[in-house]
Amino acid sequence: MGCKSCRGLWGIQHTREPVDVLVDEIRRLERGEDLPLVRLDVSIGGIGVAVHPRSRSRRPVHDLGLLPLEFISYGVQDTRYSRIFAFILVRELSSRGRSTECHAYLCDSPVTARKLALSVALAFRLYERSLAGKPFRFTVDLRSADELALSNGKCSSAGSLSPELSTECDA
Repeated sequence: MGCKSCRGLWGIQHTREPVDVLVDEIRRLERGEDLPLVRLDVSIGGIGVAVHPRSRSRRPVHDLGLLPLEFISYGVQDTRYSRIFAFILVRELSSRGRSTECHAYLCDSPVTARKLALSVALAFRLYERSLAGKPFRFTVDLRSADELALSNGKCSSAGSLSPELSTECDA
């Protein structure tokens, strides 16, 4: 679908507005205009994005190649649109400023979006093991859409998520 800048590092409240904007843009596509068909490969190295050979779209695809896992701070299956998987990519995090983007992908089914969220959670866990004590923080919400909707607004930070419902690591 694309990417839009966002304000925060973690939480569905920071992916909500960019995803809504991207959905509105998609709804305004002219008849016959397709979204690019892409392939996402999730690994401990990051999320690989490649244009699928059968893609007919002429729309550009942002950030082809590997998006390193250490630059991804949050991932979630969207609550409003269950076929959308979104994540926050950190472009800059320094004393001078912070620049983050929400990347959203429309999947063929809610199950595929869920599998992407689970795959990123597993990649984060494996990556955490490889860090050997180095500081890093990332979160993947693994709660259902109903659970996320109920807690939306109740959780001010990712740290308040229960471990049974999310994957969060502060290494």
